[in-house]
Amino acid sequence: MLDLLKEQQRLNLTEISNRIEVNKTTVFRLLHTLEEMNYIIKLGRDYELHPMLFNDIQAVRRTIKWSKLQALGRLGAECGKDLFVGTLHGRDVIVRQVYEANTGQMVDRETSGSVPAYQTAVGKVILAQLERSEQLELFLSSIDPMQITDQTFTDPDLFLRHLEVIKQQRYAADYEEFRKGVQCISSPVFSGNKVVASIAAADYSDFMPKHEMRSLTRKVIYAAEEITKEINTYVNAME
Repeated sequence: MLDLLKEQQRLNLTEISNRIEVNKTTVFRLLHTLEEMNYIIKLGRDYELHPMLFNDIQAVRRTIKWSKLQALGRLGAECGKDLFVGTLHGRDVIVRQVYEANTGQMVDRETSGSVPAYQTAVGKVILAQLERSEQLELFLSSIDPMQITDQTFTDPDLFLRHLEVIKQQRYAADYEEFRKGVQCISSPVFSGNKVVASIAAADYSDFMPKHEMRSLTRKVIYAAEEITKEINTYVNAME
C-alpha cells in the first residue's frame, strides 16, 4: 500500500481498494493504522505518504495552500505587486500567481506553464540552493536559443558564480531575462533545510524603478522567511 501511494502520490479509499484488490473495510482499517503510525496523512478523502517521514519535498509542496499563507497576503498588501510562487519540476519551474495587485485579493492561478528555471528569478533562487553539479546539469540541459533575451545568461561559469551570489544574498532578480519589460524579485522558501519553492513580486519595468527595488527586495526576503516559519510550523504539526 505504501509503495502504491509512493507511485501514485495521492489516492482515495476506493482507488486504493481497487488497485490492491482488497475490500474497503480491510483497506480502511489498514489506512487508519498507517495514519496513526504517521506513515500516511489524510487530506479530505485522499491519502498520501507523510511528507517528513519519507523526506518527500514533492509531498510537502502539494499539501501547502500557498494562497492561504498569511505572510503572502501581508506582502501583497505592503508592496502592491502581483505575487507568485515557483516550484522546481525537473529542469523547469512552474509558476502560480497567488496575489493579484489590481484586486488586492489572494488567488491560486497557474500562469504560462513551465519555463526553464535558469531564465527566471523564481527558478534561479531555487537552483542556488542545489549542489553545484546539479546546477550545471540543469543549466546545460535547458539552454534554448529561441527563448533567450539580451539579458539571459548563456555562459555556464558565469551563471554558476551568479548562483553563488544569489545564495549569499538570499534573493534573485530578473531584469527582463525571461520577458522583456518585466522585472521580478524572488526569495527561497524552505521546509527544514531543503528548498521547496520561491516567492516573487513582479511588475512591468516602468512600475519598478531602481530606487524602489531595495525596499521591495527587503520585503520579499522577510516574507520568504516568515513563510518558511509558517510551513515548518505546519509540517511539525503533522509529525
